[in-house]
Amino acid sequence: MSTTASIKEADSKRNIQGDSGLVIDIKSLREHTRRNITDGARTPGFGLDRDMAVNVLNAALATELVCVVRYWRHQFVATGINAKPIAQELAFLAKPR
Repeated sequence: MSTTASIKEADSKRNIQGDSGLVIDIKSLREHTRRNITDGARTPGFGLDRDMAVNVLNAALATELVCVVRYWRHQFVATGINAKPIAQELAFLAKPR
């Protein structure tokens, strides 16, 4: 069964019962999600400025990406007698985890 077909089937039944016995009203769940999708993962008690929080997180991500690029660059330009183990360490540091 395709995803679209299963969604339509769930919507037509309106209420479904999970394995735990919990009855879920799919239609109201979807309506609530559509109304609140722009809020993201914030709770109503989030007291900080949303734009400031996004800017701080974006700056942290940008710093991490710059470090990864720097590690890659140093890995490729490492020279000398100890270049191989140093390049391996830099390659390890550049890998996403």
